[in-house]
Amino acid sequence: MATNKQGEHDYEVALSFAGQDRVRVERIAHILRSLGVSVFYDRFEQPQLWGKDLYQHLADIYQNKARYVVVFLSKSYVKKAWPRHELKNAQAGAFRADEEYILPIRLDKTAVPGLPETVGYLEFNKLGVDGIVHNVLRKLGRHIDETDIERAEWDGTWTNYNGSDMVSYWPPQIEKAQQESFYQVSAVLERIPWGKEPHNKRKKLGACSDCGVLPGQYHVPSCDQEWCPACNFQALGCDCRKFARSPPPELELE
Repeated sequence: MATNKQGEHDYEVALSFAGQDRVRVERIAHILRSLGVSVFYDRFEQPQLWGKDLYQHLADIYQNKARYVVVFLSKSYVKKAWPRHELKNAQAGAFRADEEYILPIRLDKTAVPGLPETVGYLEFNKLGVDGIVHNVLRKLGRHIDETDIERAEWDGTWTNYNGSDMVSYWPPQIEKAQQESFYQVSAVLERIPWGKEPHNKRKKLGACSDCGVLPGQYHVPSCDQEWCPACNFQALGCDCRKFARSPPPELELE
């Protein structure tokens, strides 16, 4: 009997879709796999599928082998035989499961026989690839931040920013970090910009060797050069802080 608990299945998610929708689904599959999610996606399984009775094998996967089945619903999905076969078996798995099993994503407004309108859907056109990935990760109980997804999508290009060469997805992280100027701990303390740490105040510094910000700029979160203003140790290794864009109204900075 399926219970949908992590660790009891071959795959955390199995993706069901029509071939006409592959371009959108494939990006999601690659990002999830690069983030460590075990995904059933047919092109990842070609050696294993070679020579098998696919009718029986896919029935077993969509009914028994995944924790969740993510279905990408569209006009093409309801017309094609293989997606209908996958959905039929996912519904059999859902019947035995003790929690939600089928996670539907609408690619268009097509109604799908067998899936009631009262089921909670996600809209691809509203969320996009990144939004779908975030929701799958949350469903799996994973905490992955935006940078992890951008790293997974990185196209291999580099750029020069603040006078330093860095991966192309990193400059927006530096810009975002400048909006998060305070830590909220037991008291609200201003973050220490690069070069203002006690051990660096008298040094002439260039860009941070870890995150690339310039002296006077705030580090990108998770930079190993940032110092915590609460405990006076490396911020990366402490548990003191939560980010905030501005101090509470009652706080007056000196």
